[in-house]
Amino acid sequence: MGFDVLFKHIRPDHDNDHNYYGGQRDAHHDHHGGLEQYLNFFKKLKNNKKLMMSLSVAAIVLVIFAIAVIAVIIMFIPPIVKWLESIQIGGISGLVKTARPWLELLWSGTGK
Repeated sequence: MGFDVLFKHIRPDHDNDHNYYGGQRDAHHDHHGGLEQYLNFFKKLKNNKKLMMSLSVAAIVLVIFAIAVIAVIIMFIPPIVKWLESIQIGGISGLVKTARPWLELLWSGTGK
């Protein structure tokens, strides 16, 4: 089964003329909408090993990326709390006094 069959709204084991009555399709066998469409997609997905492997790798990469973003956010919590405390104690001038050493370090660079 190729990728083209996976995204079609028909099941590969049925032909297209199944259950037609005068040009109208029987509603009981309609595979084009609702929950049946998604169940049919997951049945096809289960049989397609390449796509399952691709989705598994993508899910693992997404989880690793989410963990990295959360770690970066957690890493910046102490400086943010320090800045908020300096704003609370000294106002904007307290923030400038707190940020000045960091800004001077960034401005000087590696000292070359």
